Amino acid sequence: MSALRAFLAERLASRGMGPNEAMETAAFAVAFLAAAGVLTRERLDEWERDAAIYRMRGERVPFGDITGRYGISRNTVYNAMRRYMKRRRRALGAG
Repeated sequence: MSALRAFLAERLASRGMGPNEAMETAAFAVAFLAAAGVLTRERLDEWERDAAIYRMRGERVPFGDITGRYGISRNTVYNAMRRYMKRRRRALGAG
């Protein structure tokens, strides 16, 4: 499951929706927004990459492994983590 769908499903479940229904609704919402052109492939890919980097750092994966996997600098890793947290905070505050 993509990080965005998982995050959305978690948010829906926290608002009282059942876990299965939340996962189905999240998958539908992401697919719908992508098909409607509201959520572009580039933005979705960026979200997924930033979420993966954030998760890897949370699991204490060394910077060298992350920079090598994505072909980015250490500074870009920090920026990705910062972007992800800002997006996540905004999304959590929206509901």
